[in-house]
Amino acid sequence: PDLNRKTQADQRTAAFDPALGPLVKPAKRGGGGASGEDDDKKGPPVGIDFWKATEQRLEREERDRVFYVACTRAADRLILSACLDPLVEPQGPWARCLAERFDLPTGAPRDQPGSEPLVVITPPPPPALGAAAAERSRLHEALEAIDAASAPTASPPGAEAIAVRPEEVVTFSVSRLSGKLASGASVSDGEDDHDGAAIDPRRLGNLVHAVIERLDPQEDDQRQAIASWTHALAPRELRRSVDEGAAAAASLVARFVATPEWRAMRDARTLLREVEFILRWPPQDAGEQPAVIRGYLDALYQDAGGAWRVVDYKTNSVKPAGVAKLASHYALQMAAYAHAVEAAYGVRPASLSLVFLAAGATHDVAWDDAAHAASARTISSAIQQARQKAAEANE
Repeated sequence: PDLNRKTQADQRTAAFDPALGPLVKPAKRGGGGASGEDDDKKGPPVGIDFWKATEQRLEREERDRVFYVACTRAADRLILSACLDPLVEPQGPWARCLAERFDLPTGAPRDQPGSEPLVVITPPPPPALGAAAAERSRLHEALEAIDAASAPTASPPGAEAIAVRPEEVVTFSVSRLSGKLASGASVSDGEDDHDGAAIDPRRLGNLVHAVIERLDPQEDDQRQAIASWTHALAPRELRRSVDEGAAAAASLVARFVATPEWRAMRDARTLLREVEFILRWPPQDAGEQPAVIRGYLDALYQDAGGAWRVVDYKTNSVKPAGVAKLASHYALQMAAYAHAVEAAYGVRPASLSLVFLAAGATHDVAWDDAAHAASARTISSAIQQARQKAAEANE
């Protein structure tokens, strides 16, 4: 995205606020002579003006939060792009924020004159003479083409690869590690083998997780809630085939709320859903180069006896006979979840359950002393392989 993009003015002429009621912009704001010479004057502020001022403040705070999250989620390096005119002050709110702290042409911090720049500024190469304007395409088509690309995209002219040393790679996602270990498997960790090519399978999985996260466990009949949430969230989560995707998601969620796992989650002493975790690896000093593993737990609950249990739901299209084979692909993922729970609560989880919604089957992952020790070695090995692969890709 262009960090220097200006925010758009709020052109709404009507709005509804629960506290203020309906708000409208008058057709004429000024004295309003017969000739209409005052039509363009704003005149005294009215209710909708005060409402817009409040909304603008909230939107500004939300933009700041989004920018903070985007900058702090970088694993190894943060790359920012913007269209800047050296003769004009920054126009976008994010570019202005950066300009307050850094000299944008050089990257030098403003509060430490003469110090070593903390960032590297790379201006774009000049455009080729006579180059034709690129044909515009629909955004979702371009994004899907990137997702489907099997080969790395060529770097633009003038851009140089950033050398990566293995020890500099410190942050890993659970899917990044399990994907490396399962490189020879016939399925992917993105749950993208669902039947029905018209529905984006990855986004279908996101929709299912988003709906389950929002269900009220205390409701006895979830049918209305499932229909409402899938209808509301499908346009946001799916790029295409929204109605079909919503129907497919509703069917999968309905299967889940009929499982023993959902009933146990309803009766739980504590229920957490879509829990982000950050796990230091190795958990104890073992002479290894330290790393950080990040991921999300679909569901973590504490039963009446105080035991913690992990539930992970999958939307893969798989027959019941193929569940055991597919579950082995997610063994390392579940092990990472178990290590994260142990690090957070000081006890091992009592169970690790994989619920395959399309198959209507649950697979319990073994988690005894042998599995605990073996998974620790495998995770360390996966981190080393991922680091080496990252270094080799930049040679």
